[in-house]
Amino acid sequence: MKIPETRLRQEANLHTHGEPDDHLTVVCFGASSGGFEAYCTILGLLPSDTGMAYIIVHHQPADEKSLLVEILPRITDMPVMLVADGERVRADCVYVVPAGMQVTMDGDEFHIRTLLKTHGWPKNITIFLQSLAEDRQKRAIAVILSGFDSDGAAALQSIKQAGGLVFAQEFRTAKQPDMPQSAVRTGCVDRLLQPAEIAFQLKRIGEERARFKGNAGENKKDIALAKSENPITPE
Repeated sequence: MKIPETRLRQEANLHTHGEPDDHLTVVCFGASSGGFEAYCTILGLLPSDTGMAYIIVHHQPADEKSLLVEILPRITDMPVMLVADGERVRADCVYVVPAGMQVTMDGDEFHIRTLLKTHGWPKNITIFLQSLAEDRQKRAIAVILSGFDSDGAAALQSIKQAGGLVFAQEFRTAKQPDMPQSAVRTGCVDRLLQPAEIAFQLKRIGEERARFKGNAGENKKDIALAKSENPITPE
Protein backbone atom coordinates (compact mmCIF):
# COMPACT_ATOMS: atom_id res chain seq x y z
CA MET A 1 0.00 0.00 0.00
CA LYS A 2 1.37 3.39 -0.99
CA ILE A 3 1.84 5.77 1.94
CA PRO A 4 0.31 9.21 1.23
CA GLU A 5 2.85 11.95 0.62
CA THR A 6 1.45 14.05 3.46
CA ARG A 7 1.98 11.19 5.91
CA LEU A 8 5.56 10.66 4.73
CA ARG A 9 6.16 14.36 5.29
CA GLN A 10 4.70 14.20 8.79
CA GLU A 11 6.82 11.20 9.80
CA ALA A 12 9.96 12.82 8.42
CA ASN A 13 9.24 16.03 10.31
CA LEU A 14 8.94 14.15 13.60
CA HIS A 15 12.69 13.61 13.51
CA THR A 16 13.35 17.35 13.37
CA HIS A 17 10.74 18.59 15.85
CA GLY A 18 10.80 18.64 19.63
CA GLU A 19 11.28 15.71 21.94
CA PRO A 20 8.78 14.87 24.70
CA ASP A 21 8.94 17.54 27.42
CA ASP A 22 7.30 17.53 30.85
CA HIS A 23 7.29 21.34 30.72
CA LEU A 24 5.60 21.49 27.33
CA THR A 25 2.70 23.91 26.85
CA VAL A 26 -0.29 22.26 25.15
CA VAL A 27 -2.89 24.34 23.29
CA CYS A 28 -6.36 22.90 22.72
CA PHE A 29 -8.55 24.27 19.91
CA GLY A 30 -12.17 23.32 20.58
CA ALA A 31 -14.85 23.94 17.96
CA SER A 32 -17.65 22.53 15.85
CA SER A 33 -19.50 24.31 13.03
CA GLY A 34 -17.31 27.06 11.58
CA GLY A 35 -14.19 25.86 13.33
CA PHE A 36 -12.41 24.75 10.18
CA GLU A 37 -11.94 28.30 8.94
CA ALA A 38 -10.56 29.38 12.31
CA TYR A 39 -8.11 26.45 12.46
CA CYS A 40 -6.77 27.34 9.01
CA THR A 41 -6.33 31.02 9.85
CA ILE A 42 -4.59 30.39 13.17
CA LEU A 43 -2.28 27.60 12.00
CA GLY A 44 -1.51 29.43 8.78
CA LEU A 45 -0.18 32.39 10.76
CA LEU A 46 1.66 30.46 13.48
CA PRO A 47 5.37 29.75 13.00
CA SER A 48 6.32 26.08 13.05
CA ASP A 49 8.71 26.48 16.00
CA THR A 50 6.67 27.99 18.84
CA GLY A 51 7.80 25.14 21.11
CA MET A 52 4.18 24.33 21.98
CA ALA A 53 1.91 21.45 20.95
CA TYR A 54 -1.56 21.87 19.45
CA ILE A 55 -4.55 19.55 19.59
CA ILE A 56 -7.81 20.01 17.71
CA VAL A 57 -10.93 18.63 19.41
CA HIS A 58 -13.73 18.98 16.88
CA HIS A 59 -17.38 17.92 16.95
CA GLN A 60 -17.85 15.46 14.10
CA PRO A 61 -20.09 12.40 13.60
CA ALA A 62 -18.25 9.09 13.88
CA ASP A 63 -19.33 8.06 10.38
CA GLU A 64 -17.76 11.13 8.72
CA LYS A 65 -14.15 11.17 7.61
CA SER A 66 -12.09 14.04 8.97
CA LEU A 67 -10.30 15.95 6.23
CA LEU A 68 -8.23 18.01 8.66
CA VAL A 69 -5.19 15.71 8.50
CA GLU A 70 -5.23 16.02 4.72
CA ILE A 71 -5.85 19.75 4.43
CA LEU A 72 -3.96 21.27 7.36
CA PRO A 73 -0.50 20.09 6.15
CA ARG A 74 -1.05 22.50 3.23
CA ILE A 75 -1.54 25.31 5.76
CA THR A 76 1.26 24.65 8.28
CA ASP A 77 4.77 23.22 8.21
CA MET A 78 4.14 21.48 11.53
CA PRO A 79 3.39 17.75 11.31
CA VAL A 80 -0.38 17.11 11.44
CA MET A 81 -1.61 13.69 12.60
CA LEU A 82 -4.52 11.86 14.17
CA VAL A 83 -4.16 11.25 17.90
CA ALA A 84 -3.04 7.69 18.70
CA ASP A 85 -3.71 5.99 22.02
CA GLY A 86 -0.63 6.06 24.27
CA GLU A 87 1.21 8.58 22.10
CA ARG A 88 3.37 11.12 23.92
CA VAL A 89 2.70 14.73 23.04
CA ARG A 90 5.54 16.54 21.28
CA ALA A 91 6.35 20.16 20.66
CA ASP A 92 5.62 21.79 17.31
CA CYS A 93 3.10 19.17 16.25
CA VAL A 94 -0.63 19.40 15.50
CA TYR A 95 -2.85 16.55 16.71
CA VAL A 96 -6.40 15.92 15.52
CA VAL A 97 -8.83 13.81 17.56
CA PRO A 98 -10.45 11.15 15.32
CA ALA A 99 -14.17 11.52 14.61
CA GLY A 100 -16.39 9.79 17.15
CA MET A 101 -13.62 9.57 19.75
CA GLN A 102 -12.81 11.39 22.98
CA VAL A 103 -9.30 11.98 24.26
CA THR A 104 -7.71 12.68 27.62
CA MET A 105 -4.13 13.43 28.63
CA ASP A 106 -2.30 11.73 31.48
CA GLY A 107 1.41 12.03 32.16
CA ASP A 108 1.85 13.74 28.74
CA GLU A 109 0.31 10.74 26.97
CA PHE A 110 -2.91 10.78 24.95
CA HIS A 111 -5.58 8.20 25.75
CA ILE A 112 -8.52 7.76 23.40
CA ARG A 113 -11.81 5.90 23.63
CA THR A 114 -15.16 5.89 21.89
CA LEU A 115 -17.08 9.08 22.60
CA LEU A 116 -19.74 8.43 25.21
CA LYS A 117 -22.90 10.41 24.53
CA THR A 118 -26.35 9.28 25.54
CA HIS A 119 -28.17 12.45 24.46
CA GLY A 120 -27.62 16.04 23.43
CA TRP A 121 -24.38 17.61 22.22
CA PRO A 122 -21.07 15.80 22.82
CA LYS A 123 -18.77 16.96 25.62
CA ASN A 124 -15.46 15.79 24.19
CA ILE A 125 -13.95 19.29 24.43
CA THR A 126 -14.85 19.57 28.12
CA ILE A 127 -13.50 16.08 28.80
CA PHE A 128 -10.15 16.84 27.22
CA LEU A 129 -9.77 20.27 28.82
CA GLN A 130 -10.44 18.86 32.28
CA SER A 131 -7.64 16.33 31.82
CA LEU A 132 -5.39 18.98 30.26
CA ALA A 133 -5.80 21.24 33.28
CA GLU A 134 -4.76 18.44 35.60
CA ASP A 135 -1.87 17.23 33.45
CA ARG A 136 -0.41 20.54 32.16
CA GLN A 137 -1.62 22.97 34.86
CA LYS A 138 -0.17 26.43 34.06
CA ARG A 139 1.04 25.08 30.72
CA ALA A 140 -2.54 24.48 29.52
CA ILE A 141 -4.14 26.86 27.03
CA ALA A 142 -7.78 26.53 25.97
CA VAL A 143 -8.99 28.18 22.75
CA ILE A 144 -12.75 28.06 22.24
CA LEU A 145 -13.74 28.69 18.63
CA SER A 146 -16.91 28.75 16.52
CA GLY A 147 -19.54 26.12 17.30
CA PHE A 148 -22.99 25.27 18.57
CA ASP A 149 -23.87 24.64 22.21
CA SER A 150 -21.49 25.13 25.15
CA ASP A 151 -18.95 22.31 25.02
CA GLY A 152 -15.69 23.29 26.73
CA ALA A 153 -17.19 25.95 28.99
CA ALA A 154 -17.59 23.62 31.98
CA ALA A 155 -13.83 22.96 32.06
CA LEU A 156 -12.60 26.55 31.85
CA GLN A 157 -12.66 27.14 35.59
CA SER A 158 -10.36 24.12 35.98
CA ILE A 159 -7.97 25.60 33.40
CA LYS A 160 -7.90 28.93 35.23
CA GLN A 161 -7.54 27.40 38.70
CA ALA A 162 -4.55 25.43 37.39
CA GLY A 163 -2.93 28.65 36.20
CA GLY A 164 -3.65 28.18 32.50
CA LEU A 165 -4.92 30.62 29.89
CA VAL A 166 -8.24 30.81 28.03
CA PHE A 167 -8.99 32.51 24.71
CA ALA A 168 -12.30 32.64 22.85
CA GLN A 169 -13.16 33.66 19.30
CA GLU A 170 -14.66 37.11 18.86
CA PHE A 171 -18.38 36.59 18.28
CA ARG A 172 -18.68 38.54 15.04
CA THR A 173 -16.00 36.42 13.38
CA ALA A 174 -17.55 33.09 14.44
CA LYS A 175 -19.90 31.31 12.06
CA GLN A 176 -21.69 29.96 15.14
CA PRO A 177 -21.02 32.06 18.26
CA ASP A 178 -22.67 29.75 20.82
CA MET A 179 -19.46 28.15 22.12
CA PRO A 180 -17.46 31.39 22.48
CA GLN A 181 -20.42 33.10 24.12
CA SER A 182 -20.82 30.23 26.60
CA ALA A 183 -17.10 30.43 27.36
CA VAL A 184 -17.30 34.16 28.06
CA ARG A 185 -20.27 33.68 30.39
CA THR A 186 -18.05 31.59 32.68
CA GLY A 187 -15.95 34.64 33.46
CA CYS A 188 -12.78 32.64 32.74
CA VAL A 189 -11.82 34.01 29.32
CA ASP A 190 -8.58 36.03 29.29
CA ARG A 191 -8.98 37.43 25.78
CA LEU A 192 -11.81 37.59 23.23
CA LEU A 193 -10.02 37.66 19.87
CA GLN A 194 -10.29 37.24 16.14
CA PRO A 195 -8.48 34.11 14.80
CA ALA A 196 -5.53 36.14 13.50
CA GLU A 197 -5.15 37.78 16.93
CA ILE A 198 -5.23 34.35 18.58
CA ALA A 199 -2.31 33.31 16.38
CA PHE A 200 -0.42 36.45 17.40
CA GLN A 201 -1.00 35.79 21.10
CA LEU A 202 0.10 32.16 20.82
CA LYS A 203 3.26 33.16 18.97
CA ARG A 204 4.00 35.74 21.67
CA ILE A 205 3.38 33.21 24.46
CA GLY A 206 5.66 30.68 22.77
CA GLU A 207 8.44 33.27 22.63
CA GLU A 208 7.95 34.24 26.28
CA ARG A 209 7.86 30.65 27.51
CA ALA A 210 10.98 29.80 25.56
CA ARG A 211 12.69 32.71 27.30
CA PHE A 212 11.59 31.60 30.75
CA LYS A 213 11.92 27.84 30.23
CA GLY A 214 13.91 26.26 32.99
CA ASN A 215 13.52 29.30 35.22
CA ALA A 216 12.32 28.14 38.64
CA GLY A 217 10.54 31.45 39.07
CA GLU A 218 8.31 30.92 36.05
CA ASN A 219 4.65 31.67 36.61
CA LYS A 220 1.79 32.83 34.49
CA LYS A 221 2.58 36.47 35.27
CA ASP A 222 5.66 36.00 33.10
CA ILE A 223 3.36 35.78 30.08
CA ALA A 224 2.49 39.25 28.86
CA LEU A 225 -0.76 39.29 26.87
CA ALA A 226 -1.03 42.00 24.27
CA LYS A 227 -3.96 44.37 24.67
CA SER A 228 -7.07 43.59 22.66
CA GLU A 229 -9.54 46.12 21.33
CA ASN A 230 -12.33 43.61 21.92
CA PRO A 231 -13.68 43.80 25.50
CA ILE A 232 -14.82 40.58 27.14
CA THR A 233 -18.50 41.24 27.60
CA PRO A 234 -20.91 38.38 28.42
CA GLU A 235 -24.08 38.31 26.35
